[in-house]
Amino acid sequence: MESNTVQVSEITQESGEKTDDSFYHMPVLEDVNHPLVPQMNNEYIMREIKKGVKDVKLFTYTLDNPKYSVRLIGEAGTGKNEIIKHVANECNWPVVRVSAGGHTTYEQLIGSFQPVGEGEQVEQGVNRYQAVQKTAERISKTEDVEMSDALLAAENNVPEGNKFTFRYGILAQAFRYGWMGVVDEINGMDGENTMPLHQMMEKRDERELTILETGEVIEPHPNFRIVTTMNPPDYSGTNELNPAFKSRMFPIEFDYMDSRAEKAILKDQTEIVDNTSEFATEKLIELANNIRQQEQSGNEYRTKIGLRELFQVAELTEIMGIRKAVEQVSRTAT
Repeated sequence: MESNTVQVSEITQESGEKTDDSFYHMPVLEDVNHPLVPQMNNEYIMREIKKGVKDVKLFTYTLDNPKYSVRLIGEAGTGKNEIIKHVANECNWPVVRVSAGGHTTYEQLIGSFQPVGEGEQVEQGVNRYQAVQKTAERISKTEDVEMSDALLAAENNVPEGNKFTFRYGILAQAFRYGWMGVVDEINGMDGENTMPLHQMMEKRDERELTILETGEVIEPHPNFRIVTTMNPPDYSGTNELNPAFKSRMFPIEFDYMDSRAEKAILKDQTEIVDNTSEFATEKLIELANNIRQQEQSGNEYRTKIGLRELFQVAELTEIMGIRKAVEQVSRTAT
């Protein structure tokens, strides 16, 4: 995730084999020094999702369920991606992440024809005319458009070049090599762009991925997992998810962490207490909770206060007083 410093398209390393160990309900994989396993620099603080049920227990149970995928729902800054990183780190599970939205395309998720580099050896290749034709056939079929329109779209999608090969997209790579694919802000995607995900979210023994351009049918690696995250439906720029699509995913709702946990995180990961005081830190979190309660009660606040915003205030206390830091973050967040 944030620690990935290599191009995903260049990685073909499979995840490690399952060991006899487990982390809650998830198997721990053999440590093969995979570059996509996220690193955790801080201790993860668990929270209760339901009374008596911790978030890690519920998340690992649903993540390893062979019938469904997982959908994490919550405001920005409530820790949805932190729990993914934590579990993946504990289980040696490689992770790739896609930030979804209206701009997210089939080509990014599944793949597309790309020019063969100078000196690069490929087993099979096609010329540009063939690449455009095959891409247009896929667009026409999946988007239900006339072939003439599909050809025009394909001409725009396929870059210039002489010889082409099909390059797999991020989620297709995860599907093939047993990584965990994370699709952030899934309800920001257009409905037609979520269609390739339907195949990936079938029951684990029924999953497959068809690459229409090449006629290839890919069976999933047994370690493949997929997680989606989303902000609440009232966020601007979001779309209503198709009911059949939603039914493929276990929903888990994340609320803001309690005050003690947020204080512990800020104290552990920033210098806010040294820069101000314990009292000032507690008052900052109290202010954030008051704003959250007002916002959740229906009052419109342009600034949503998540853990990220608290971190920003905490960092600014290195160079200014806490009141000015709050004003600065509030002004720039609107």
